[in-house]
Amino acid sequence: MTFRDKVIRSLDSLRLTITNDQGKEIAYLELVSRDDLNNEELIEKVTLWRELNKTCFLTEFVPTIERTKTWLEKSIVDNPERILFKIFTLDNILVGHIGAIFRGTYIEYDYYILGIKVDIKHFAITIARFFLLWLLEIENVSYVLGNVRSDNVHAMDFHIRTGFRVNRQVPLARIESQDNEVAFKEVTNESDASLYLVEIRATKSDLGGP
Repeated sequence: MTFRDKVIRSLDSLRLTITNDQGKEIAYLELVSRDDLNNEELIEKVTLWRELNKTCFLTEFVPTIERTKTWLEKSIVDNPERILFKIFTLDNILVGHIGAIFRGTYIEYDYYILGIKVDIKHFAITIARFFLLWLLEIENVSYVLGNVRSDNVHAMDFHIRTGFRVNRQVPLARIESQDNEVAFKEVTNESDASLYLVEIRATKSDLGGP
């Protein structure tokens, strides 16, 4: 059974309700499926959020509706070991997305963006912890790995507060293509590095689990 199949089996109508430490519902997640390839609101918001947060990624480019739709289809929907969830407030407003990839012995934390501010205390951290602990139970693996650019100070602070610890740092060089797109590639010589890819790691207990 694939990662996606296990996730679907654990959901009620492709939906996961998020509760805080007091057991109060604060949001719900909905799995991105093939039906979402025609979801104009989702595709437009993902495109906008990718543009607004482009310096958070290891590739920088001008996103388009067509490129987003292709990414959702080829990288998300067609990949049985990768999932992406839409994040909704309880009044059904789409405010972000969060994803993960199953890597065999661990879960990779993938593509978490809150594009709309929600006025609920610890909203973002509560979603991250709840979601990741839930996935660790589904696959019965002991830890989550993620990757953050070293110049993304806000994200690093957020992940540390979530419970992650720095596992290692990899030097990266900036490479610009002729069409003005940017990619960052691993290099062996640190003097060639523009920044670092910071690998972060968290166990169940780091995230507040048993």
